[in-house]
Amino acid sequence: MTSADRIAAEMFFVDRRDGRTLQMQLATSIIATILDTRARPGTRMPSSRKLAEYLGISRLTVTLVYQELVARGYLDALPRSGFVVSERAPQRRIDLPQRLVPARDVNWGDWLPRRLDNRRQILKPQDWRSYDFPFVYGQVDPRLFDHSAWRDCARRALGTRDFTGLADDQLTQDDPVLVDYIRKNTLPRRGIRAGADEVLITLGAQNAVWIAVQLLARSDRTAAVEDPGFPDFAEALRYARMPVEYVPVDGQGLDP
Repeated sequence: MTSADRIAAEMFFVDRRDGRTLQMQLATSIIATILDTRARPGTRMPSSRKLAEYLGISRLTVTLVYQELVARGYLDALPRSGFVVSERAPQRRIDLPQRLVPARDVNWGDWLPRRLDNRRQILKPQDWRSYDFPFVYGQVDPRLFDHSAWRDCARRALGTRDFTGLADDQLTQDDPVLVDYIRKNTLPRRGIRAGADEVLITLGAQNAVWIAVQLLARSDRTAAVEDPGFPDFAEALRYARMPVEYVPVDGQGLDP
C-alpha cells in the first residue's frame, strides 16, 4: 500500500448476533485489518458515512470507534481529511523463517530439582455445575449474583473520579479502600479481626498459598489441615516436605 491507498469498507464487518456491542466489534475488526494487511502509516480509512452505510450502523458509532482508535494509537485524525493509519500503529510480527535450527533434546529430569509426576492429582471436572452438591469455591452462581450492583461498581471504578486510584501502582502498599472494605465487611463474617497492616492482597489463591508455604513450611513441623478442606494447599505443603495431618471438620468447624 502507498500513502495514497485507502482501505475498502468491505474489509470490515460486524455481526448483530454477537454478544458484543457494535462499537466493540468494529474496533476489533479495524485493528485486525490494520495488522493483517500491514497497512502502512498514512493509509486512509473509509469515510464514516461510507462505512456506516456499508455496515448498516449509525455514523455516530463509526465516528466514536475512529476516535477511540486515535486515542489508542492506531489511527490519526487529519483536519477535514478523515482518518488514516497512524505512525504509532503496531505492526504484525514478521513471520519466522521456515528453516530453524533443530532443538537439542533436554533431559528435564536433570534440570528440575524434584519430580512432579508423583504428586497427587487433584481432579477438577469441567462440568461441576451439573453436580447436585459441587464442593467448589470462588465460583459465582449467576442466579444469585447482583448484576445491577456489579455494573454500578464497574461504572464507578472506570469513571474519571476513581481512575487514578485504580490505575496507580501502590508500590509497597495495597489499595487502602479495598483493604478497609475487607477488614470491615469480609473478615468479620468469618470471625476475624485484623488491622490494615495485617491484610495482604495477593494475585489469587495460588499466589496466597505459595507465599504461605514459602514462609511457614518446615520439615520439622506438622501442619493441621481441615478435612474436608482446600486440597491444593495440603498438596503444596506435602510438596514442600512438611508433614500434614488431616483434622475432621464437623458442624461446628475445626475442633481446637
